[in-house]
Parts: sequence; C-alpha cells; structure tokens
Amino acid sequence: MKVFKSFFKIIYSVGFILFLVIISYIIASFSYYSHEVGESKIEEFTIIDDDKTLKISAKNKYYITIEMKSEQKEKDEIIINYALDYFDKYKTEVYLYDYTYPYTLVTVNKKGETTLSHLILL
Repeated sequence: MKVFKSFFKIIYSVGFILFLVIISYIIASFSYYSHEVGESKIEEFTIIDDDKTLKISAKNKYYITIEMKSEQKEKDEIIINYALDYFDKYKTEVYLYDYTYPYTLVTVNKKGETTLSHLILL
C-alpha cells in the first residue's frame, strides 16, 4: 500500500508540473501572437499600375510583396522597372511575383540591387 501512495504522489507531482508547463505555454502563446508583427498599412499604399497588379500581399516597414499578371508577357526590363518604382517610392525591399508564364520573381534589396529569376514548368 505504501508503494501505491508514493507512486500516486509522484504521478500527482509530475501532473502538477505538466499542468504548470501547459498553462505557461498558453500564456506565452497569447502574449506572443497577440501583437501585430509587421502590421500592414494598405490604406497608405498606392498601386502604380492597376490593370496588371493582382494584389499587394504585404506592405510594412520591412518589405513589399506584389503579385501581378498581365495579358501578355512583359519584357524583363519592364518588370524590373515596375519593382524599382515601388522601391524608389517606399525605400524598402520589394518582392514582385509575375504570374504570366514563364513565371518571374524580381527581388529588390535595401541597397536597390535587383535579382531576376524565371521559373519554367515542364
């Protein structure tokens, strides 16, 4: 009987510690996820070319993400200039996704340097 009582005390102690860990995890989750990280401010954001832009996914102080699609494939220089227009206006990193085949990704870093990538699906 004494073995069962000591076993019960061990289980009770482990359960209480586990309960404290779960409660602290819940409190930490609420405090971490309750604030707005990279809050979007779309109302201050103007779209340069309405007919090509599908949506602006994110605009905050760290980066801008733009998704666009046009009727026919634009030249690479036009897409790069489109991304650079946003960089010049907002002085932040720009990620532009062009969904006109072949898919294109233009990245403009904080220094204004651009990279161009093409994705061709077979």
